[in-house]
Amino acid sequence: MDPITFLIEVVTISASGVLAPGPLTAAAIEEGLRGEGWRSGFMMALGHSVVEFPLILAMTFGFAKFLETAAFKTFAGAAGGIVLLVLGILQLKGAKAASLDQKSFNEVAVKRGRSFWIGFSLTALNPFFIAWWLTVGTKLIYDSTKVAASAGPLLLFFLHVWLDYIWLSSLAHASNSGRRLFGDRYYKAILFVLGIVLLFFGVKFLWGAIFR
Repeated sequence: MDPITFLIEVVTISASGVLAPGPLTAAAIEEGLRGEGWRSGFMMALGHSVVEFPLILAMTFGFAKFLETAAFKTFAGAAGGIVLLVLGILQLKGAKAASLDQKSFNEVAVKRGRSFWIGFSLTALNPFFIAWWLTVGTKLIYDSTKVAASAGPLLLFFLHVWLDYIWLSSLAHASNSGRRLFGDRYYKAILFVLGIVLLFFGVKFLWGAIFR
């Protein structure tokens, strides 16, 4: 496989995973609404990358079988479901008192690291993320070694990860830019809906872990 063909393959296939609706998408919109703008999306992508890069290396060096075990999948699904349920409940509780007042947004913004840890946890405890890499990702890792030998997985990571940064940062920026178009009533409604979305994925993760 030539490098150009590989680049097109990685970007096209990666987009299918990056752009798919999921908890990270909902969380990026929520964090953007909190007033941190594109930075919150960027930090979420950074947290996501901290999980994704070691996972690619682990699969490259033969740890894929461990990630495929029922015990690991059950743990990831159950833990991820609990995290999403907690985030969803907190979101619904906060929606009632939420306000577009700039002072309250600034107070939230100083809580450094929040977006990073959301991106980290919603990636590490997402069984669908693991499943994507164990299926589609395995083929990409294999192809990367054919293009650049031992450096292939590193090349794959950089060709893939920039999409996460662009997508999550753009979502957060768009939600932050558009929030002033709505009054508090609509803002609260949006936060409520996003809370429901997080609860939905939480139940979905738990259901998959318990009844797999």
